[in-house]
Amino acid sequence: MNSKKHQIDRKRDGALTIELCDPDDGTPIRKLISVAGDLLAITDKSIFLTQLADDVDPERTNINVPNIHRKELNYGFKNEVVQRIFLLAEAMFDKTHLGYDRDCEAAIASAWDATKLLLEMQEIQQGFKTEIDKIVEKGLLPDVGRSQNIPSVNSLETGIHTFAKKADQVRGIAVQFIKLFYKPEPGKKVIEKLEAAISLQHGENSQMLAFYQNFMPFIRFLRNLRNAIEHPNADEQLVVLDFHPTPEITIDPPTLELIHPATPQERINIISFMEQLVESLVDILEVLIINLCANNLGHFGKFECAVGAIEGERAEGRGVRYSYFVKLNNEWQPLG
Repeated sequence: MNSKKHQIDRKRDGALTIELCDPDDGTPIRKLISVAGDLLAITDKSIFLTQLADDVDPERTNINVPNIHRKELNYGFKNEVVQRIFLLAEAMFDKTHLGYDRDCEAAIASAWDATKLLLEMQEIQQGFKTEIDKIVEKGLLPDVGRSQNIPSVNSLETGIHTFAKKADQVRGIAVQFIKLFYKPEPGKKVIEKLEAAISLQHGENSQMLAFYQNFMPFIRFLRNLRNAIEHPNADEQLVVLDFHPTPEITIDPPTLELIHPATPQERINIISFMEQLVESLVDILEVLIINLCANNLGHFGKFECAVGAIEGERAEGRGVRYSYFVKLNNEWQPLG
């Protein structure tokens, strides 16, 4: 028994080898990231959740228990959203640079959640685009007497509501990122109280406060979009139209319109709206992470530090476009 236990200990305590036997991938592991107790293995094409043998058999009773893996995403190291949100957050939310009182592990886990939500939003948008393109290519059905058949998109309104609610979840994650660095006063009106906290820490004329003030209208729009779906009334509602006729005897593709006194959205093509919303969320989250880290750097003794962009092969190898820099001999050098 003791000999068997010793064999298990030697096997489990030896060098870690992770093999991903996925015939649909076949690309090397680029990075291993720990997220909320899970180990994620990132290849060029995919992200896998890896469980070690000790996770399955913590008492070490069976020497034959293998390490296991399960594909979590069909997107990997080379995907733009993965790079600009998840890999960036893992690189930037670092206690070494931001201070050991920051809950960087929670921020990285939230960035992982945001990445999955954004990719799910893209899939919803792409599904609708494919279906609408097929309908448009096929053309209208033949007239029946004095009536015209008009096509429809499957589960259009349900899909749009799901898409908008995922966008609102990303909004919530963005606010959580900000609360990692700034502590608002307790109570409601968190957006306003965060503004006061940023102003108190950096000053009324600070770059961080100006960024936050420019960022907030979009956050309010997402919150109002969700509320218009969940609590519609005459003044606040989301109007989704499938293919619909016009007085000019044409058929317009699906559109949506947000009726709201504070953050209205004029009628817009649904695919255009969805594409723009995902692009805006990715842009804003990326810039938010950079601004939060750049404005809350820790102390590095006599060395001057900053956050900046990296380019070329260095950026391609890391999968991120930004890094911490340190000034050495009057030149900025990226860390890591």
